[in-house]
Amino acid sequence: MNWGWTIMTTAISIINALGDIKDEYIVHAMNPNRRRTVSIRRVLIAAIIVILAVVCATSIYSSKTFRYGIKTATDDPVESALNYLESLADEDYVSTIEVYGGMIYDQRTAEALEYWDNVASERDWNEDNFVVVYTEYYVEYIHDMVPYDDGYTARTFWMEYDEVTNAWYYYDGGSTAYQGIFEPNGHSHWTKDDVAAYNAATAYLEENFADVELCGYKLDHSKTVAVIEDYPELAEERDWRWTQWTTYDYTFYIVYAEYCANDEYSALWLWMEKDEDTGEWSCYKADTGMEFEYVYVDRGAQPEQDERALEAALEAIEALAEDEDIESVEIYGSKVDSDQTRLVLIDDSNPIAEERDWSQSGKTFYVIYVEYNIKYSDGSGEDVIASIWMERDTETDEWSCYSMTDITATKSRFLYKLV
Repeated sequence: MNWGWTIMTTAISIINALGDIKDEYIVHAMNPNRRRTVSIRRVLIAAIIVILAVVCATSIYSSKTFRYGIKTATDDPVESALNYLESLADEDYVSTIEVYGGMIYDQRTAEALEYWDNVASERDWNEDNFVVVYTEYYVEYIHDMVPYDDGYTARTFWMEYDEVTNAWYYYDGGSTAYQGIFEPNGHSHWTKDDVAAYNAATAYLEENFADVELCGYKLDHSKTVAVIEDYPELAEERDWRWTQWTTYDYTFYIVYAEYCANDEYSALWLWMEKDEDTGEWSCYKADTGMEFEYVYVDRGAQPEQDERALEAALEAIEALAEDEDIESVEIYGSKVDSDQTRLVLIDDSNPIAEERDWSQSGKTFYVIYVEYNIKYSDGSGEDVIASIWMERDTETDEWSCYSMTDITATKSRFLYKLV
């Protein structure tokens, strides 16, 4: 039910009814010994309007219909975000705006749900009704009205889905690093080091990946920061820096690329570093088999080995119920854990990956994240979060479980279990 509309129509009916009551009757009812000196009817109507306005505003906000971009919302989150940007052309403070494109940013979506879990919980967000959309556009402003800078701009939109209207609405968002995914000319606003790192990566790819189909590549700011934070000792040893928002001091970059070899689509990270003595950029190392983000390749083109690995992992969980001490197993949810897959493969202290010839690019290894409930024959039970290492036999093309580890104690919350 639309309570805002119901309350408003009721208010109009009350006001119309009040209009039919003569002032002298209202005055007499309130004070029969006093003559009418003011229009009590008007006072009552004004009071009712104020009260109902507050009630309507509260009702609308609490029912989540109070959002940005209501006029531009559609059943597609990317389209809704781009429509909102295009609608800015009608604003008085915008001189011109050209929208280049947008995409669902899976990594930022997962980060938002994890790190802003208080907001996610309050607004009932999950992987089905919340996404972060990355957009690129060029804009020029009327500088007498706003202090914003002109130029190539990137912005993320936090989009939430409303089941009542079957549309995606813009909840929040902000500026982010421009990656030049949809408009290569956007590189013209890069710093000198941006261009130098990109050109050095281009030369490396052309030299070392000449025999494969290069689908596309980009400077990846978020991964650059993540690597520096994840490897502080190495970053300090090699003096890697990336401080975009302060001094624009760059000595390190991650370049993300997607390519196709032997009909298999893969992704890689180039770790680009700057020699401050010469000012030259070079590739420190290339990580193949990284998480595939589908930036330059349609999702339908990617092989389905990840889905087969996930299915085999779930079969391994369900097989636990065959134990005579276990009564039943209920799976809450699961996913391919690309981040953990990468970390296992790049862990130099772990020789297992090399010994067993595991590779993410070759689709021979995945880490699967599973949440499930297990009930034992004695009536007891527990909720479990498991990390399952799955490996593929390249001769039979079959997936099997290498190891299954209970990681419940290392997690602060469940992703799929309904509380």
